[in-house]
Amino acid sequence: MLKDKLKKNKILLLFILVTAIALIVRFLLFNHVSGDYALFLKDWFDFFREKGIIGLANYPGDYNAPYMTILALLSYIPINGLFLIKIVSIIFDFVLAITVVKIFKEIKPNHKKELDVLLYFVCLMLPQFILNGACWGQCDSIYTSFVMISILFLLRKKYTKSFLFLGIAFAFKLQTVLILPLYIILFFSTKKINIFNFFLIPLMNIVLSVPALVMGKPFKELILVYFNQTGTYKKSLVLNFVNIYHFINNNVSLFYKIGFIITLLIFLIIMIYIIKNNKSWTKEKIITLALLSVVIATFTLPGMHDRYLYIGEVLSVLYYFTYKKNLPLVLIININAFITYTCYLCGITMNSVFSLLFVIYVIALIMFIKNFAYLFKKDQV
Repeated sequence: MLKDKLKKNKILLLFILVTAIALIVRFLLFNHVSGDYALFLKDWFDFFREKGIIGLANYPGDYNAPYMTILALLSYIPINGLFLIKIVSIIFDFVLAITVVKIFKEIKPNHKKELDVLLYFVCLMLPQFILNGACWGQCDSIYTSFVMISILFLLRKKYTKSFLFLGIAFAFKLQTVLILPLYIILFFSTKKINIFNFFLIPLMNIVLSVPALVMGKPFKELILVYFNQTGTYKKSLVLNFVNIYHFINNNVSLFYKIGFIITLLIFLIIMIYIIKNNKSWTKEKIITLALLSVVIATFTLPGMHDRYLYIGEVLSVLYYFTYKKNLPLVLIININAFITYTCYLCGITMNSVFSLLFVIYVIALIMFIKNFAYLFKKDQV
């Protein structure tokens, strides 16, 4: 009887086991204090401990109001701030993993259920996904969760809901714009997306910033927060990240302009190619274009940091599980992430390794672009 019940609920038990393992591993890292927490997050949290939610009117730091609102609310809980900040990120680790599995089920409804568990396991147990929130205390799983929910609704052709969640993601992190080329290209290459959907992105930012506005935060500061963020990091073209700026150290201001122009031109070429050659949209094309958007943007835009490919890392896992293609790119993306995280958290430099990663990355990226071009040929339906 017990054996039959265990066999019948095998998948559920496996999910529970993976969840338990993922939680244990994360809790083992709870006491680690990263440089970002010591220099920034701790002071922000202590500020809200003293001021409470009223502190939203003039909080320190350059994060957007929605995340600061979370910190303000957490400050009322009599638990170590380090733990509270990490708990929020860990909760979204699981939201993200569940959403990725839902997307996988949306694309492959008749797959083996064991694959759901395996994908869930990989999304929770890849080193950078563990280190990001549980060790580093970062919140990239929050905005990425909402990006992936947006993609889920995009695949279901629920465009208004898709843009609503994209707007929520944008309210938490500017890096959401790295996936935006997907939506822009879909808008110009189909007649299914209403242009007014794009206005939902800044609208959701304002809606989620209402608590700060009510407490007295100037509207202008909320609107300009991301402009101020980008201005803060313009001293270098790249920070602990592998892209074309790894070998460029001079004329930072000039290459910032050139980089943005090059990126826009590349996406314009991609859009023209798709409009000219694409016969119909499939879920594979949407996921492939989503991954390409993030990979190209982070590879050619200046100002990229070690965690900015987080959406791409998640998408690469989903992409390979779903289509079993471009394994070199998937591997290099995630190996790159692990190395860059390790460099930061351990305080080491690996410039020679970064140079080697760059060469391998370029080769893998060329192979991916070639497959992308083939996928969007007219004879591909």
